Amino acid sequence: MPKSEEMAGLERAGVAVPRWRVLRPGEKVTEAEFGRYVVVKPDKGLRGACVRVQKTAGVKAEPIYVEFSKTHSAPLVQEFIYTGPQPVSYRVGVLFGKAIYRWRVEGRKAEGRELPPDGDFRARSGVSVVSTGTGCEFRDPYDHEVIAFAERAAAAFPEIPLMGVDVARRLPDGKLFALELNASGLCFHLTSELGRKMQATTYLELAEQYGGFPYCADLMRLAFEMEHGW
Repeated sequence: MPKSEEMAGLERAGVAVPRWRVLRPGEKVTEAEFGRYVVVKPDKGLRGACVRVQKTAGVKAEPIYVEFSKTHSAPLVQEFIYTGPQPVSYRVGVLFGKAIYRWRVEGRKAEGRELPPDGDFRARSGVSVVSTGTGCEFRDPYDHEVIAFAERAAAAFPEIPLMGVDVARRLPDGKLFALELNASGLCFHLTSELGRKMQATTYLELAEQYGGFPYCADLMRLAFEMEHGW
């Protein structure tokens, strides 16, 4: 599902998302619409590929080449949500409407760059705001507000059983925004390649957070029984 479809569906469900739009050939974005800086990402992308914060004035309506999928995608422009000096996001895995894993991740600090709260990136452009990658810090936050928000976001697409909901908490007011749903299905991180690598290098044990595989099996059984009226 393109990210634009995710954003539109979330808006219809009343879930807070950053201001956004897909940039078509010949179109421009303005500071009056988005501010001095925006997040630009491929509308059809995977694994945080090509997600950058750029000066609004320099954004071009050109297709983005996604190396991972060997495809081109129209750029999706989003409002920049400030989450701290380093990018911070939450991921909540949701299966049939219920959280099955969670984490908080803070971006790497090795480059010595910080994201300024006033949105003034000065001469810099193209700064990554992806919070995953080498040197990032994973934590296990039991944040009731984030988890409930993620489950409500997933409920906007009840026909999709598995989602990895990315949530940002804006500073300083603490408002939550849904950034993506990762509705491709490549987010069962209890066993995925990404999930196994992440758990091998951190103290996180995702299967221990909510009951792991037996809990997932119960959710699937319950969904099957509800579907068939048992």
